[in-house]
Amino acid sequence: MNENIDVKKLKGKWEGYHRICSRKIRIILKVNFEERRIYVDTIDYRGDVYK
Repeated sequence: MNENIDVKKLKGKWEGYHRICSRKIRIILKVNFEERRIYVDTIDYRGDVYK
């Protein structure tokens, strides 16, 4: 199965984080490229995740 992933860098209060969109769900994460690790901060519905 081939699926596109919508990833964007965040600004403002969430500077340094990225977000992944999957329909109504948003995943907020931080990527540490040096350690090759991804830290998931929040998973929630679109309207609630940025509050």
